Amino acid sequence: MTAASLRCAVLIAMLALLASCGGGGGSDQTACTPSGYMLLHSSSTGTTLLSSVTVSTMQNAPVTPVPVFVEYMSPPVAAMLVGYPPGATDPRTVGMNIVVASSPPANPIEVDLTFDSTLPTATYYATWRFVAVDTSSNIVGCRDLPVTFTVQ
Repeated sequence: MTAASLRCAVLIAMLALLASCGGGGGSDQTACTPSGYMLLHSSSTGTTLLSSVTVSTMQNAPVTPVPVFVEYMSPPVAAMLVGYPPGATDPRTVGMNIVVASSPPANPIEVDLTFDSTLPTATYYATWRFVAVDTSSNIVGCRDLPVTFTVQ
């Protein structure tokens, strides 16, 4: 299996894992409680924090991918999971996807948001969830990133 195929398989597994979270154990696992252990930036230098992404394009026009840099702090991160919150719209169904550009131990980790401008004219909303886990599969950081995509 090539590295690209492996990354794709891991991303699909992670999406399924994140989408299936919720309920069970008597606790609400749908909430993403941000912590200082993870920050989202618009550049690798970490100078600008991201709290949302908005992209607008003409129908059928090429759309430049939007980089998201996920910076994590201590404890060490073994894996970065990217998906969407339980009960939320699957971003892939509204023309939004993620391409993994790097992985741990890179810090920050880069992912690129891509957009499908062949969709009907409309404004689409979704949320990407970023979750950092340690070597014992404990969640050490979580951030939700709302995305608005408008096709004109």
